[in-house]
Amino acid sequence: MASFEVEPERAESKDGYVKVIANCELDPEALQGLLYDIESGQPFLFVDQLAVQAPQPNSVGPQMRVLLGLSGMWSGAVQ
Repeated sequence: MASFEVEPERAESKDGYVKVIANCELDPEALQGLLYDIESGQPFLFVDQLAVQAPQPNSVGPQMRVLLGLSGMWSGAVQ
């Protein structure tokens, strides 16, 4: 994970609605697994933004740069 950001709630946003933007490097197989986990998991998350940059020819390994924006309902602290 290179970086992530949780967008602050706005007055017009729904109560408990959270948006997260993550910037990371992944193998192609790991991206497929991550998207499957997001789609099939709980709580329900929605992919608002997905940008993938192919590995550079001179890079070491098959790492792709991924920018992922997610949103969903946050019901409070995890216990």
